[in-house]
Amino acid sequence: MISLKRNNKGELVHATGLRTRTSSLYSPNQTDPFKISRSKFNDFLTCQRCFYLD
Repeated sequence: MISLKRNNKGELVHATGLRTRTSSLYSPNQTDPFKISRSKFNDFLTCQRCFYLD
């Protein structure tokens, strides 16, 4: 897989592939509604296993 992640200076850095924003990670016990994009919903309809692994 090609790593195309860049830092704020525009230099290429290693992409780990893990999400770091807590707002984009689902936790089962959260009380707030979990927002999902249309493309992620489409991914879920296409392949549920792939959606959960992402």
